[in-house]
Amino acid sequence: SAHFKSVMGTLVKFVEDNSLGYFIFGDLGIGKSYISAAVTNEFAKKNHSVAFVHVPSLLSLLKQNFNNSYELDRILRKLKSVKLLVRDDLGAEPITSWSRDKILLSILNDRLENKRKTIITSNYRPELLVGLYKLDTRGVSDEIRARRLVDRIHALTSPLEMTGKNRRIAQK
Repeated sequence: SAHFKSVMGTLVKFVEDNSLGYFIFGDLGIGKSYISAAVTNEFAKKNHSVAFVHVPSLLSLLKQNFNNSYELDRILRKLKSVKLLVRDDLGAEPITSWSRDKILLSILNDRLENKRKTIITSNYRPELLVGLYKLDTRGVSDEIRARRLVDRIHALTSPLEMTGKNRRIAQK
C-alpha cells in the first residue's frame, strides 16, 4: 500500500509511460479522486482528450437517456475513445445487469482492445469486486458475468492500494 505522495509519483510517470492503467483503491476521503483529477489535468494540458466520470452519476445520466439511443451512443463513444478515462468511485453505483454488461464492460472491452489509458478508483479491494458485481439490484446472481467484468479490470489496470488519513474530516 502506498501513501498519497508515492501514488502521485506513480501517476505522474503514467502520463508519459506505456502502462495502461491503475485501479486505485482504499478508504473514503484519502484523496483517490483528487489524485486522479490532477492526473487528468496533466493529460489535458498535453492536449490529450480526457474524461473524468463519477460512475454512479454517469449511470444515472445514461439511465435518463435509456430511450435516446443517439445520446447514449454519443456518450459511450466519447468514453471509449478518449486518451485517458477516469472512472471514479466504481462499486458505489446500484448494480444492474444492464450497467455491468452493457455499459461498464463494453467501455472496458473497447479501451482494452485499443490500448487506451484508464484509471479506476474504488473503495473496494480488487478481490471483493466479483462478489459485489455478481448480485444485481433484483437479487439475481451471475458470477460468470461479474468475473468477465473483473477480468477486464485486471487486464487493463494494475492495483494500487492507497492509504492515509481521511482528508474530508476536519483536521483537529
